[in-house]
Amino acid sequence: MPRNTRSGIRWIDDPAAGERQPLEGRLSRSIGLPAPLPDVIGLALRVQTPEGPADIELASTGSGVPLRFTLLLRSRPSPGVYGTLVPYESDQGRVMVRARSLGPRLPARLGELHRTLRRTAWWVELSHATPAGPWHPFALVDLRAADSPDVMRADAGRRLIPGARMPAWFEALRQPSYDAVQRGDR
Repeated sequence: MPRNTRSGIRWIDDPAAGERQPLEGRLSRSIGLPAPLPDVIGLALRVQTPEGPADIELASTGSGVPLRFTLLLRSRPSPGVYGTLVPYESDQGRVMVRARSLGPRLPARLGELHRTLRRTAWWVELSHATPAGPWHPFALVDLRAADSPDVMRADAGRRLIPGARMPAWFEALRQPSYDAVQRGDR
């Protein structure tokens, strides 16, 4: 993907010389409404980096300002975009990450979605931007249905992409409740 600007996040700016990086993803319906009712759709990505696994947690949002900071209800995973509501911090400032669906149009119901992704890849473009700036593509991802029944549990607060930091206020607010959810506490 062309580089228009640097983000200050090593994983984004200095990819492994055009090498493919293993990546897994998980879609979720955040509110838990049954398909085909609209819901906030979450997209978690785990990439294997030289430093170990790194997670990116995104949710269905808008792309422009101010909608990139707004959760949006969707009835299906694509078309649409997914964004980090809270920017990462880097040595160059704050950085948002966006995943934009390139196709195909995916069904809303889980069974149909799984069958579709067993036949064809879901292509997603990853981009970065400052909170109010234009998006700059940095990676192209193809996601397919996995054979494994294992459910990935992402934790972008603990498994950061190399070169990124979470804002201290967000980490203090988010991590205790997130840890409790991961443990299954009520």
